[in-house]
Amino acid sequence: MLIENTKDVNAYPLEELYGTLMTYELNNVETKEKTRRSKEEMKEPPKRQIALKSTNDEGSSNTNMSDEELDNLVLLVKKLREFQNNRRFQKKDDKSEVKNKKIICYDCDKPGHKRTECPNKKKFTKKKTLQAT
Repeated sequence: MLIENTKDVNAYPLEELYGTLMTYELNNVETKEKTRRSKEEMKEPPKRQIALKSTNDEGSSNTNMSDEELDNLVLLVKKLREFQNNRRFQKKDDKSEVKNKKIICYDCDKPGHKRTECPNKKKFTKKKTLQAT
């Protein structure tokens, strides 16, 4: 701009000329990028935009439900959640039964119980210790 308008370049300081040259190059690079982008956009086919239509069905809306029906629905959902939570705990108990099957008793060598719970437990009678007379 400054360089293009003046005929005598020696009249301006070097820093000012350098600054105007830098701004000119930056502007020139930006315009080249804009023209390149616009050419690329022209080459690409236009993208189709699709909009979906919505319809309101009176039968599917919740506004037709009475308060009593809504309360029953809420109660049903609560009961269902409680049932699912209880099933989670039962599954863990099933795993403990599998672990019990792997346990082997040391007294009778049968699986499923521990030594303290053995049904064939040999009942030991306590022997009397020496009594003082």
